[in-house]
Amino acid sequence: MNNDIVEYATTLTDEEFNSKQRFYHVSEDKYEIGQDIVPNNYQEKLGEEQKEIEEDLERYRIKKHPNKPQRATALYAFVQLSDAYHFLEKHGGYLYEVLVNKNDVSQNMKIHVGDMAIIELMKVLPECMRKTLIALYWNSDLLYKPCIEVLTDKLTVSDIVISDERKPKNRSENFHSYNLENHKEYLKLLKRMTNM
Repeated sequence: MNNDIVEYATTLTDEEFNSKQRFYHVSEDKYEIGQDIVPNNYQEKLGEEQKEIEEDLERYRIKKHPNKPQRATALYAFVQLSDAYHFLEKHGGYLYEVLVNKNDVSQNMKIHVGDMAIIELMKVLPECMRKTLIALYWNSDLLYKPCIEVLTDKLTVSDIVISDERKPKNRSENFHSYNLENHKEYLKLLKRMTNM
C-alpha cells in the first residue's frame, strides 16, 4: 500500500495533497457527477456489539484526536477500488469515484486515514484487545493487509463507477478473504478505471 496517501490525508499540505484526490465511495443513495455526498447515519443499523465498538472509538477520538472527524457524521471513502467493490458486494448500493477537494472547504477540514481491517478485527478479537486496536486505528497504523478508509467532511462525485443498485450479499467471511481477482466483473471494472 502506498503510505504517501496517509501522509497526504493527515498533513493536508497544499504541496502533498494537491487540490484534488481520487477515492471510491459506496452509498445506498443515488448521486450524479458533480454532486456532494451527504452523510447518512449508518450507526442506526448497527448491532449492539458494533455500537459499543463505535462508542469506544469515539471516546478515544475525543480524548486523543479531537481534530479528527467523528465517525458517526463523517463521509467514508476507500483508497483502493478493490476494497470499495468488495464493500459494495457485501453491503449493496452504488459505487462512485469521489474527490476530496481541499479548496472547496475551509482550512479546518477534518480528515482521517484509517485501516478498516482494524475495525473488522475488533469484531472478532477479545474485548481486552480493543484499546490497543483503537489506538492503532486513530494513529493511522496499517495492518499487513490494510483496507484504507478516508474519513472527511466533504466528498464530491467525479464518476459513477457502478450505476445499477446492488443488493447486499451479507457475506459472512472476513473482509479480506474475498478473492476479487477471480471476479470477472471486477476485472472489467478495474480495466475501465485504469484506462481513464
